[in-house]
Amino acid sequence: MAYFRSLCVAAILISFLVPALSMAVEFVTVGPRAIGMGGAGVAVTTDALATYWNPAGLAMTQTVDIRIQGGGQAIDRLGLRDAIHDLENFNTSDTSAANLAKAQDIANRINRPGATASVNGSAGLYVKGHLGEHAFGFNVSDVPTGGGFVSSPLQASQPGGPNTPISVTGQMALRGLEARQAAFSYAYAFADKTFAIGITGKIIQGAAYSGTTTLQGGNGVGITDHFGKPTISTTFGIDLGAIYRPSSWLRFGVVAKDINKPTFDAAGGGELKLEPQVRVGVAVNPLLFSYVNG
Repeated sequence: MAYFRSLCVAAILISFLVPALSMAVEFVTVGPRAIGMGGAGVAVTTDALATYWNPAGLAMTQTVDIRIQGGGQAIDRLGLRDAIHDLENFNTSDTSAANLAKAQDIANRINRPGATASVNGSAGLYVKGHLGEHAFGFNVSDVPTGGGFVSSPLQASQPGGPNTPISVTGQMALRGLEARQAAFSYAYAFADKTFAIGITGKIIQGAAYSGTTTLQGGNGVGITDHFGKPTISTTFGIDLGAIYRPSSWLRFGVVAKDINKPTFDAAGGGELKLEPQVRVGVAVNPLLFSYVNG
């Protein structure tokens, strides 16, 4: 379990980034209400957190709101956590054929395509205000993402021949991006708040990390000391959003994040470009719905 304890301690390197210089960072869960709502967050968030989820939501209610929040989550894809735990506790001195088969099984589980470990989180100050149908918001926040994937597949063998200690070794690549940002949002509502549009401009300081760690049977897997030193650069991003509310119990929301493809300096040289993302959400409140037959 040392592997995942270390991964969670690395809270500033918090979602899996594919090994490429052009990528789409996963939506981070910002705010407790959004945890169980999935994509619906872009349709129903109307408080200060709308500066992250969908700026159009700011104009759907005429309120003043100030929030300080923080949180995160860990993601284990295809059982990598249990496989790493088994690797750390593997007995390399058992030279039996059965133990060699066990080593190969562990290697196969870790090497599976799509087997990754990741964490993501957010923390910040979020503020919302309004002037008639015009709404404004800003946030100062830190949205870090990070994780690991196997870069050199594990090999199980007995280098010294039969009846010698078993070796299970490979490598895991570690990637991280910490986005420290100041975001400013504007939104406007039309037709008695039936429809709203919004825009967010973000000044982003990115800290990009890249490193590797060794995977070896019978040894703990180190994480926090292997991400490497950050490469710091500053850029800007733009988000656009809209919300349509045809009735009091139904809402549709859409947001396009990073439409200008923000670019950071990548660790080790080159550039790291964030691809635009579009998320659509539908929210239904059955408590506000009534049906009259006749």
